[in-house]
Amino acid sequence: MADNVEDIEEVEFNEIQLPRAKVLLADDNADMREYVRKLLCTQYEVIAVADGEAALAYARKHLPDIVLSDVMMPKLDGFGLLTQLRSNERTSCIPIVLLSARAGEESRVEGLLSGADDYLIKPFSVRELLARVKATLETSRLRQEAANSRIEVEAVKLRATILERVTDAFYGLDREWRFAYINSRCEEYLGKNRSELLGKVIWEEFEMVKGSAFEEQYYKAMREQVAVYFEVLSPFSNRWVEVFAYPSIDGLSVNFRDITERKELEARREALLESEQLARAQAEQYCFLMLLNLPLKAERYKSCVPR
Repeated sequence: MADNVEDIEEVEFNEIQLPRAKVLLADDNADMREYVRKLLCTQYEVIAVADGEAALAYARKHLPDIVLSDVMMPKLDGFGLLTQLRSNERTSCIPIVLLSARAGEESRVEGLLSGADDYLIKPFSVRELLARVKATLETSRLRQEAANSRIEVEAVKLRATILERVTDAFYGLDREWRFAYINSRCEEYLGKNRSELLGKVIWEEFEMVKGSAFEEQYYKAMREQVAVYFEVLSPFSNRWVEVFAYPSIDGLSVNFRDITERKELEARREALLESEQLARAQAEQYCFLMLLNLPLKAERYKSCVPR
């Protein structure tokens, strides 16, 4: 892991004090399971199991506050566990974080669009693990409060506190496409203060996004009430970003992060692959031509031999 447990400052949101939550951890790797358990047990009650079936049985009986599940496991893998928990009314609202060594965007998108609350790629740092678990638990708590009280003022403030501390840029749009919330990271990205944007219509304030993937995907999300994911070269920064948009009856929640370095790496890999394929094709062509010339060379050799 990137950080040592002893060197990590406690990841806290100062204003928010969470009760000791119950974490259900499922991972078939005994060393990883014990490592994560030790990291979390100082702040949470941790129940660790070795596969998805054991996790499902425990969750149905005891209802943990959050599930951390490895994707690749015997008997029942992480996606299977996710499907089973979401299909049961009693367990459908348990927040789920998938853990995986598969770093590809398709795996992450598959997990999030299948209903996972977060997707953490191994190897992860201690700080990132603690922050993600804490943020997911708090977001779940706010979601439950909102369902019971239609987003009370205190819940909105707590949610805003969390969003100010996440590393992704985030903004919320109401049903009329007006900015309803913007975190500080998003202010940096857009180059404008929230006081300039709140209440303004996104298509009017940023005309360059009209007709772009942003408009297409946002309208799709609201029209079909489905979460959308896309990658785009941003007109705001001229850098690549990945965008997640989640619709609700109140509007659209959007978070995004810069993936320019990853896209550049992918481009270099693609160029290297094309270069290798070209070299291989040229070598094969050379061998083919050599084979074609063998009979001709043999005839020339015969003609030169004295009889």
